[in-house]
Amino acid sequence: MSRSFKIGTIGGTAVRVHITFALLLVWIWLAHYRIGGAPAAWEGIAFILSVFACVVLHEFGYIAATRYFGIKTPDITLPPIGDIIRLVQFETESPSTATAPNDRSALNGIEPALANRKAPDRS
Repeated sequence: MSRSFKIGTIGGTAVRVHITFALLLVWIWLAHYRIGGAPAAWEGIAFILSVFACVVLHEFGYIAATRYFGIKTPDITLPPIGDIIRLVQFETESPSTATAPNDRSALNGIEPALANRKAPDRS
């Protein structure tokens, strides 16, 4: 996604944040500053960053599921609302079972793919 910057890489997946996330932080800081000064503003920023960390952990749950089934996830992009995971489509036995991932939700992209693929034998 354009207009995003990489904040790090975890387990081979790049984590990107959309530039509008900075606007959210500025807005939260200003809104809380008006209510309770600088301490309240920094508490508001800490809360938003905590929620952001929870969203990243949630997304890595999807990434763990996709990797179990052999689907690669080169990056995730986090705008202020929602998320975008880019999945690399894998080869299937039948072209009719291949699905293109939906950029709106990782679950929409992997559900049909997982339904048509057997789990690898881990014994």
